[in-house]
Amino acid sequence: MAMKPGAPPGAYGRASADAPRPVWRGEASPETLFRDGELAALARGVTGALSSGLPGGGALLAVPISEREPFPMMPIFCFGTPAAIGGAEYLVFTIRDGKVDSPL
Repeated sequence: MAMKPGAPPGAYGRASADAPRPVWRGEASPETLFRDGELAALARGVTGALSSGLPGGGALLAVPISEREPFPMMPIFCFGTPAAIGGAEYLVFTIRDGKVDSPL
């Protein structure tokens, strides 16, 4: 699954040319971003995640995609936006108040 680098996801995961570019950092504990116990448990097993704070609160969570392994957070897969970050492929999720925002 090849993705082209482009504008960073804006609010609700949509690309936005005027959105500030995320400042990504390694996220060792992605489970802390979720209120839902099931999602927190799934996120606990994610390695290589990145996060970036959002203006006004919330966060972007980038979960790595691998062709060799199943996606670790399938219940929210459809809410992610594909992105290339630092040469690697991710699905990026917008999280506010511990919940995943819908990209629609």
